Amino acid sequence: MDLAAAVALTQQLISTPLPELGYQIVDIEVSGDFYEDDDGAAASAAWARLDAERVRLVDALTEHWGVPQRAELHIRWDDERRTLTNDLAGFVTNVQSWHREGREVCVGLGQDDKELPIRLVLGMGDLAVT
Repeated sequence: MDLAAAVALTQQLISTPLPELGYQIVDIEVSGDFYEDDDGAAASAAWARLDAERVRLVDALTEHWGVPQRAELHIRWDDERRTLTNDLAGFVTNVQSWHREGREVCVGLGQDDKELPIRLVLGMGDLAVT
């Protein structure tokens, strides 16, 4: 991951209009898939590498914005609306987040299923919608 580019992208997204849903999720880095990873070694290595990248990004944003909030995510099955939190909760279990210029900015790491790629993501949403 190019850390400077990821921080610049975060800053750019804060000042860019959001899509109609009021949020977006952007992949910062994505591993390969794990269909042939029978013993789980490749997935474990990818988790470790991408988690280190997540920490680097969170540390860089913390330098700019202060200490983030940490949130555990759970899908709200009783809420049928598409929201940043519900979409992230489909594959990310926790995030670090900041409130900046009326938006929630989240950094998380997750995977939809054990064979699928691991994703380091940046979530950006309107605080009134998320």
